[in-house]
Amino acid sequence: MKQFNKVIFLFLLTLSLVSCYNSEFEDVLFRNTQDPFYDIPVADSLAKEHTVYLSWKVDDAADKFLLMRALDAENLNWVCVYEGIGTNYTDENLPDKELYVYRLDKKRGAKYFTGAGYAYGFSLDGRRDRYENNDVDYRATMYRSPMSCTLPCVRYKTNNKLIVDEDWFSIKLAPMQTAHMMIVQNNMGTQQLMKYQERGKESETVITNTAKRISNTTFEDQVLYFKIYPETTALFTKSSGIASIQYTISCTNITAYSVEGGE
Repeated sequence: MKQFNKVIFLFLLTLSLVSCYNSEFEDVLFRNTQDPFYDIPVADSLAKEHTVYLSWKVDDAADKFLLMRALDAENLNWVCVYEGIGTNYTDENLPDKELYVYRLDKKRGAKYFTGAGYAYGFSLDGRRDRYENNDVDYRATMYRSPMSCTLPCVRYKTNNKLIVDEDWFSIKLAPMQTAHMMIVQNNMGTQQLMKYQERGKESETVITNTAKRISNTTFEDQVLYFKIYPETTALFTKSSGIASIQYTISCTNITAYSVEGGE
């Protein structure tokens, strides 16, 4: 009987220990045995001035994440700006118009895994305009009244990476009507740095004080689409740089369409 009681005692003690340290045992017994996977952070540079928000995926095989950052250059000089188990980091209070490259490294035990790709961030004294996310035609902003917009553009030395914003708009016109769209560049001097393109047509340079005409040539109401985007050849005279074009768009007149003049 004493032997039986001893067995019961040891069983209950073991059960108690297992209950107390269940999570530790689970970590050891059921942990992912694979190596950490390669991941590229997602960078958002336009949510707040002079700030880059970064995030990445959970990886059960990694003990720690190491977010590496380098200034954009011919030779990248990496520094670790975050080390821990979190999946996001805010890189803030950055100098204006600096370009950054980010890499996500990982640790598992004593083994180090260097990231295989880059995220690109930048510091700018401005945010995305209120009409984003209108970079593609199916998310076009419907024109209803004059709008003030921005076109951020960045070219990196690293991998010759180019980040260019495109703004898509749409306008609803009655049969045989022409809308006169005035697009005015408000900064960056007098050089014309923007292009205009109707969906399915050739692009045109935006010229100051010259309206672009978009016409409904059918006998039904139509929603017509056009985009405005930077002229990067003129914008970047060097191998790298950052700029944010500010412009306004307004419909100055709607007239009847004619074959001769398009109005």
